Amino acid sequence: MNLLDAPLARLDGTPGTLRDLTGGLPALLVNVTSKCGLTPQYAQLEELHEELAPRGVGVVGVPCNQFAGQEPGSTEAIAEFCSATYGVTFPMTEKVEVNGDERCAQTWTRRICHQDAAAAAAAAKSPRH
Repeated sequence: MNLLDAPLARLDGTPGTLRDLTGGLPALLVNVTSKCGLTPQYAQLEELHEELAPRGVGVVGVPCNQFAGQEPGSTEAIAEFCSATYGVTFPMTEKVEVNGDERCAQTWTRRICHQDAAAAAAAAKSPRH
C-alpha cells in the first residue's frame, strides 16, 4: 500500500482513499479552517483548483480543529460554509487530526512502512529465479 491507498473519507463521510479524492493525480493537500485569519484562502484555493485541474493537478482541503479550535463545525456546517461563502468545488476530506500520536500522516506512514517491510521480508525469503 502507498499513501494514495490509505483510507480517508470525504467530508460527507463517504469512505475512500486519497487516490479517490485526487484521481491518482498530483495534488496540493491543504490544512483548512473556517474560523481563522487565513480562511479567505478558500477563494484562492478554488482559483488554483480551477486553474490546475485541467492540467491534471488537484487541490484537496483537509479540515482540522487542532489549531486553536478554528474548525469547530460539523462536517455539514463546513461543507455549507465552504460552498456558500467561497464556492468551493475542490474535494475536502473528513476532519482529521494532524498533531499527536494519531495524526493522519503518521498513521498512514506507519501502516505503509509496516506493509512494505513485510513485503520486503517475504521477497527476501523467496527463491530468486
